[in-house]
Amino acid sequence: MSPTINKRKAASELVSPPPPAKRPRSEAPTSTPRAPPRSSSLPRRLPGKPLRRPSRLLSPPPVSATLAEVDTEEEIDDLLCRIQSGIDYMRKQHRHGEAVGQTTRFEVSTTTTPHTSLALTLLRRHATPVSTSVLFEVFELGVPRPDWVTQGILTGLHDPQWWVGKNASETKAGPHADEHDIKRSAAHLKGQQTKKNKKNVATAREEKIEWKLKEWMRRQAAGEKMWDGEGEEADSSEDGDRDEDEDDMLATRPRVGIGRWMPMIEKESESESENEEDIPLLRDPRYVQWRAG
Repeated sequence: MSPTINKRKAASELVSPPPPAKRPRSEAPTSTPRAPPRSSSLPRRLPGKPLRRPSRLLSPPPVSATLAEVDTEEEIDDLLCRIQSGIDYMRKQHRHGEAVGQTTRFEVSTTTTPHTSLALTLLRRHATPVSTSVLFEVFELGVPRPDWVTQGILTGLHDPQWWVGKNASETKAGPHADEHDIKRSAAHLKGQQTKKNKKNVATAREEKIEWKLKEWMRRQAAGEKMWDGEGEEADSSEDGDRDEDEDDMLATRPRVGIGRWMPMIEKESESESENEEDIPLLRDPRYVQWRAG
């Protein structure tokens, strides 16, 4: 039993650390010198206010946002190229003493982006201001002909002054017309001109109306009557008599309600009753008895 206990004690002594050595009472405890406190640039926290936690790292932008930024940069580069080409075109026209053929308007946002600020600087120096607001500014600047734009539903591009030096049929056919279109437009214009020339000749009805108008004007200026002979005068008198008869007939009718007329039922006259006796059927005694009963 004793050897086992000694082995366990030896194992426990190897594992446990040695006890600290005791110092004599005469020796004074030695202490390491402390470093002076470092001055911090951050302001001291006032009592009652919570500490600010450090902000977390921002997550990387999505792929769609990156592509949008790339597209915006490409558009801005194109905008700067167009502005510079317009400035060069204006200088060239002024140098040669020629007029500006075409202009365009630029609407630039008033942001702090370097590209937009550069575009604003160029436009403010060389373009004509149109309107200004808090969000954007509008300028007008001349552009050269190579800066073509798409017009309508046409798939191709053309010069804004494509009609210069062309005849009527070529202009009507359009900027992208071929020989067949030009011939068809020429035939159409020729047909319209022929129809217009034929229309200048008055028809028989138009000549008659024109003669009547001239005759009425002559008679009115001379103070003559506006009808010829007794026929027209008689017709006019008959029309007047007819109108008077109609007025008398309407006046004898009693009016019922608003806008409604009831015909008047007249009593039988004596002559009508006498005429009924002359009819053989009415003199039949059976008819007379039936009428009396």
